[in-house]
Amino acid sequence: MNYQAIGGRCLFVAASLFIGAACGSTSGAGSGGGSGDTGGGSPDAVTSDTGACVPDCEAKFCGDDGCGGSCGDCKNGMVCVTGICAAACTDKDTVCDGGTLHQCTKYHLMEDHACTTESCQADGFKDLADPPCGANASGQSSCLCTGCTAADTKCVGNVAQVCDTSTHKLSSQTCAGADVCKAGVCGPAICTKFCPNNACGISDGCGGKCQCSSGQVCAGGVCGPACTPSCPAKTCGDDGCGGKCACAGGLVCANGLCQAPCTSAQNYCGGGAVHICDAGTGQLVTKTCTAASCQAAGFADLDNPPCGNDATGGVTCYCKPCVAADSFCDGNTGHFCDTQSGKMVVQACGNALTCSAGQCAPSCVVSTDCPSSAPCCGILYDAKGAPIPDHGACVAGAGGLCRCGKNSECTSTICAPVVYDTTTVEPFKACKANDGQPYHGCNGFQGCVAAGTCCVWDPADPSSNFCAFSCSGSCASGAICSAKYTVNGMSSCPKSTQTCSP
Repeated sequence: MNYQAIGGRCLFVAASLFIGAACGSTSGAGSGGGSGDTGGGSPDAVTSDTGACVPDCEAKFCGDDGCGGSCGDCKNGMVCVTGICAAACTDKDTVCDGGTLHQCTKYHLMEDHACTTESCQADGFKDLADPPCGANASGQSSCLCTGCTAADTKCVGNVAQVCDTSTHKLSSQTCAGADVCKAGVCGPAICTKFCPNNACGISDGCGGKCQCSSGQVCAGGVCGPACTPSCPAKTCGDDGCGGKCACAGGLVCANGLCQAPCTSAQNYCGGGAVHICDAGTGQLVTKTCTAASCQAAGFADLDNPPCGNDATGGVTCYCKPCVAADSFCDGNTGHFCDTQSGKMVVQACGNALTCSAGQCAPSCVVSTDCPSSAPCCGILYDAKGAPIPDHGACVAGAGGLCRCGKNSECTSTICAPVVYDTTTVEPFKACKANDGQPYHGCNGFQGCVAAGTCCVWDPADPSSNFCAFSCSGSCASGAICSAKYTVNGMSSCPKSTQTCSP
């Protein structure tokens, strides 16, 4: 057993913790172990009444006794830690465990350290490495950090951040006073002006403007030789130096000469254009007369001559007025000539209206659909000139055929099928003359004047008697050879004769 004197008494201490002097020893003499206390310096000395130093080894098994002596030595490789002998570790005991370093300290004790970005940066490195713990350059386990490179030398605001490429550690310096940071170095604030060749009036990059050298002037942002403006009497316009020569005394500039303002008396027509005095500038303004400008104003075309005097004695472009024949329909949009003004009027026909001869009119199938103001359901034609079968437009009726459904709708005429190109029989009727012509009235039952036609009547409207082409099997242009129409008993054709019908 091993004993240690503590407070004047001998206490047992396990051999695994301490091997020292025998009980009662104050010299601390021993062999094979350290006598120093790794926990700190000498304790405060205690003195006797005579002034002599009194050793203090109470609760201590090793280390300094406070008077230059020892409280005992540790044996078998143990070390003294704050008066206690403990098992000693070595560098070989230092190992990594994930992001934690189990390290043997200089006091030969094991301690745990977490490897963090903060600890790396506190040591001057850039960041924590991946993996964060491992063998260093000496082969020892250590927290691993990422070092900086030359590219990390830069300015962060007015702080110079510099990388020592030998140690790969960063250091920072805040630029003092009027110094500024440039490329990671603090130094005086020096600005280098930049002005492109011959440029002037623009920023020089240092808070000023680019200036011209002596003997030069700035004109339009470019330095050039000094220029003397030239403005001879009664001339105006360019002064030769980028400026303008102005007119004085109420004169205006016209073609480089100062002259009195124009008046309306100077207006004239010439060269296919009108030349009119602009009261605002006092100069004659030329306007070319064109067909496009006339048509944009609603007229049919440019007239000949193209310009001349107007009703007030002034000058104007002459435009050709439209005539009634210029009216036309574009789909259901009417282009109608107003003969009073000589201008075309464009109108989109809305619901229940149909474009006819350039005008919008009520739509109809037969004349009884129309109002008394426009009692005729006129025939409409498509872009190819063929009649439109399903509807017409209500018109006054003069000079055209009126659509009908039965003979009683016609006055002194016959309701007969409409024929296109003399051969195509249309599926609608119109009031026709009673003159014996093909698909007109049978001339009072006296007969048909055209060869190959027979006087027939429509069983759907017995009072409608008209001349139809006889056939034997086929008809031209898609008409049907049939017995749809009945041969009139007063006709010279046999009653069994078939005729061309829709």
